[in-house]
Amino acid sequence: MQLKDIDNSICNKCYSDAIEKRYTNAEKSWNNNYQLYINSNNEQWITNFLVLLDSAVKKTKNSNYFRWFPSGDLPSMDFLEKIVTIANKRPNISFWMPTKQIDIVSEYVAFNKVPNNLTIRVSSYMINQKPPNLALGLTTSTVSEKIDTNKINCPATFKIGSEENINGKCGSCKMCWSNKVPNIDYKLH
Repeated sequence: MQLKDIDNSICNKCYSDAIEKRYTNAEKSWNNNYQLYINSNNEQWITNFLVLLDSAVKKTKNSNYFRWFPSGDLPSMDFLEKIVTIANKRPNISFWMPTKQIDIVSEYVAFNKVPNNLTIRVSSYMINQKPPNLALGLTTSTVSEKIDTNKINCPATFKIGSEENINGKCGSCKMCWSNKVPNIDYKLH
């Protein structure tokens, strides 16, 4: 059984499923990207990714911020090592990697240093669950049905603060990319 098949799990309410249904090419594109990853050697994949990243940075507003896995999750230790290599090669870019792959990340950080420009944010599995208890120095995230003023809440998902946030956009908020924010609570959406 997958997490998306469990009631009250974050994956059961996942917005990427809606994207796949609405934009049928999304899943094909994600699968194509994954095939490119598994069929490339390490250096080739990293070089190709850096070319695409550098191109996107030149074109995009707020281009010094990159989110790994807007849908899906970290597939392997090998992929995490590639992410770390990319972060080390682009110290001027802040990378955010949300993940539920606690085992992979725990194994990596036990023996390796995570670059300062890479925020690994370990997600809770269930809606309204407390943050994962990690002694790894990693940041976490949770998902809640309603706002809790005792938590650091994502302004975009709770639609609070600036006009950009009220419209569901990050705007100038970059808390997700900050290693200094221990946990961020996102509204179920």
